[in-house]
Amino acid sequence: MKAYWILGFVTLVLAVVMIGCQKGTPSADDHGHGAHEHDDSTIEESLAKLSPADRKVAEEQGYCANEPESKLGSMGVPLKVSVNGRDVFVCCDSCTKHALENPEKTLAVVDGLRAKVQGQHKHP
Repeated sequence: MKAYWILGFVTLVLAVVMIGCQKGTPSADDHGHGAHEHDDSTIEESLAKLSPADRKVAEEQGYCANEPESKLGSMGVPLKVSVNGRDVFVCCDSCTKHALENPEKTLAVVDGLRAKVQGQHKHP
C-alpha cells in the first residue's frame, strides 16, 4: 500500500513539473490573440514593476523569447536573462532554461520579435 502512495506522489510531482509554461501559453483563436492573454492593464502592471531601463527593453521585445506567442507581462513580471551578453526577457522560470539552451536561436527569435513590435507601432 505504501508503494502506491509513493507512486501516486511521484506521478503528481512529475505532472506538475512537466506542465511548465504550458499553463500560461496562449492558444490562438480566430482573431490571432491568445486565449489566455491578459488584458492590457494586467500587462502594464507587470511591466511597471521593472526598472525603467528594463521596461524599455521588455516593451521593445514585446513577447517571450521562448514562447513568442506569449506577451511579456501576461504571466507576471517578466524575467531578464543574459544570453551571450544581451539582455532578453522571458515570461517564466521554465522559459529561462530553454532560452539559455540554444543562445543563437534565442537571440534570433528576440531580433524577430523586436522587428515585429516595431512594425506594430508603425502600423497600428
